[in-house]
Amino acid sequence: MVLCVAAVLSSCSHKTYTPVLESNYDLKAVYKTGDFSYSCRIVKKDNFVSVTPLSTNAKGMVITFDGARVTFIRGSMKKEFARDEIDSTNPAVVIYEVFSSLENAPEQEVKLKSSAFQYVGTTSVGTFTLIQNKSNSLKSISIPDAQIEIAFE
Repeated sequence: MVLCVAAVLSSCSHKTYTPVLESNYDLKAVYKTGDFSYSCRIVKKDNFVSVTPLSTNAKGMVITFDGARVTFIRGSMKKEFARDEIDSTNPAVVIYEVFSSLENAPEQEVKLKSSAFQYVGTTSVGTFTLIQNKSNSLKSISIPDAQIEIAFE
């Protein structure tokens, strides 16, 4: 009887998952905030994130954030702003903060739910959940406090 109980309890131990978060991405996504959504290209390199809308009137504009400055480029026009001059819901800022939060977390607790890895962290606009497929491709980012949803294609 004691051996049966020990066997059952040992099978209930906490499982540790170690998915890989790449440091560079170049993905298409649908970015939704409230009732507004648009398709975009998201590029994440080691030290910056850029978001390029592929639909809406902002199509072709490139928004880049490097942790300190937000840059808007459209054609030959370029405008830079310090981070504190830009709203925290700016898409490049949001995505940069999500990945910075994950990279700077001392130990990231990862849960396996519905055949996908789930990461939870915080940004300046609230708590986020990032879902990553078992193949390590990104599935989505959700920040309910800011009504932001990003679905990767």
